[in-house]
Amino acid sequence: MIAHERTLQQLHPLGILASRPLTTVLASALPVYAAVMTWLARDDIASPLLAVVAIVAIAGSSISLFAWSSPQLAPFSRRGALVALLFAWAALALEAASGWMHNQFARDDWAAPAIGLVIIALAPFRPARELALFGAASAVYAGALASVQAPWFVTTVPVLVFVIVQSAPILAMSLGAAAFSRSLIRGLERWRAQATTAVTALGSTRTDWIARSVQQNRITTLNQNVVPFFAEVLQSGEVTPQVGQRAAAIANEFRSAMIAEVDRGWLDAVVAQAATSAGSADQLAADVVVDPARLAGSLVIDDRTAIRALIVALFAHPDFVPNSLRITVRPDGHRCRVSLVATVDCPENRMRSELAPYFAVMRIRFPDHTVAFTQPALRLRFSYER
Repeated sequence: MIAHERTLQQLHPLGILASRPLTTVLASALPVYAAVMTWLARDDIASPLLAVVAIVAIAGSSISLFAWSSPQLAPFSRRGALVALLFAWAALALEAASGWMHNQFARDDWAAPAIGLVIIALAPFRPARELALFGAASAVYAGALASVQAPWFVTTVPVLVFVIVQSAPILAMSLGAAAFSRSLIRGLERWRAQATTAVTALGSTRTDWIARSVQQNRITTLNQNVVPFFAEVLQSGEVTPQVGQRAAAIANEFRSAMIAEVDRGWLDAVVAQAATSAGSADQLAADVVVDPARLAGSLVIDDRTAIRALIVALFAHPDFVPNSLRITVRPDGHRCRVSLVATVDCPENRMRSELAPYFAVMRIRFPDHTVAFTQPALRLRFSYER
């Protein structure tokens, strides 16, 4: 299970999903950049095989970035970042080995800037402190390799100059990525704090209005059902057994409506609203949400938003069967286990591709989130702390 981290992906998952094409372009450009620079510096290569393997290694870093940034594997884990970085480190060592004792200049080596580009690609997915640490370690590593190769460089300058030439691009790009990530994260956290304060203040000011609205709703119900009934009784001037039965039916209906409103939680309201918007409110089952302990009320705002978005997306899906939806919330120690079962009558690849952004957000908010699909049955499971 991956804990929540202060990353752009976890604070603003939809925004990072929208920007993933940029990560894909950057990852795709790395092996192309390596191949072009290798060709331009071909006179410095002593072992073409090792030069090719170095390009393959940086391609492995690109594949790692592309794979772990996929919505299917969100959130981007530290393990994925280390795999991408280790491939880049291997490319740096292989590039140095391919030109051993033949490399004349440090300035046309491509592997060190490539490491910096890998760290930039990691900026939306990993914490700022981790990016800076990756950059510092990579700069030391690149500087050490440069110092070992220094005797064969044609430029007569102190070894420290070659160390700086190799490590400076990595430090500049990694620290820039860390500063960018940290700035955006702080901005998002300030915005969320201000928004939460505003919502809390708005909620307190709307309490009286909500009370009046509920009161007006009860009065309207009485005017539509009870008042006409009393008027008929007064007009007829007698109370018959049929009148007593009708009075009992009206009382039971009114009492049931009030009990249902009391038992109605935010999750019930979300399902009802999504079904109404999709025009399928009359197709819902009697007990869509099974949450007798009202555990869903302990979810934080971000978790509620992720669940709401998924439910709305399900009702908007053309192959979703509304009366199949069941959501169960049950206690399990200090956690709450949630199971969502639905029928989506379409091929699995289509279902997963169309709902991938919502599954990604759910996986970010609930790290133990799992999706199982055996056409047409869809089952989601996740948990959260109370």
